[in-house]
Amino acid sequence: MLEKVFSTKNILIFMGVCILVVAGIFYFIFTDMNEKFNNQGEQTVQGAEEPPANGGPVGEVSEEEMKEYEKDGLNPFGTATQQESLTQFDYETFVHGMSHQKVVADQKWGFYGINQKRIDWLLEGLEKADVEREATFRSILERWKKGDFSQVDEDHNTIWKMQGGTIGKATGILSSEQEREYLNSKK
Repeated sequence: MLEKVFSTKNILIFMGVCILVVAGIFYFIFTDMNEKFNNQGEQTVQGAEEPPANGGPVGEVSEEEMKEYEKDGLNPFGTATQQESLTQFDYETFVHGMSHQKVVADQKWGFYGINQKRIDWLLEGLEKADVEREATFRSILERWKKGDFSQVDEDHNTIWKMQGGTIGKATGILSSEQEREYLNSKK
């Protein structure tokens, strides 16, 4: 009797069912986590009809939204993190999310519209927080503050590599029309 229960065929069927169950659980967990990550930090982009001629920040969060954030004690990204508490992870998340506005990539997870107040806030935060790759972030943010996005794809990939990226490498810079379409898709 036990020989029939523990036959090779039954063991293989049992192992196959176990593998399918485990694969289903992992699929559910990672799909759910990916969806949460994609939606985390998404900001409504306003005023994105025409990018500035100088290539400066577009997709500004409205002044009204910024005032609400400030009134609620939130930073320009709409979170409660204060500058002195900023971490390497925060900088990676915020800068990476802003770069998505301007880069060509097969997949983009997370988005923050580029906004001068956000750039300034992050630069000020580098003076107050202890961030491991401060020089890298300072270089990127100072360039962006001047409206220079000529190497934003390289900036994206620098952060992407810090995060251990394997999917979504930037392969170029969006044209003004492509950027407008991307911003409109985030409204």
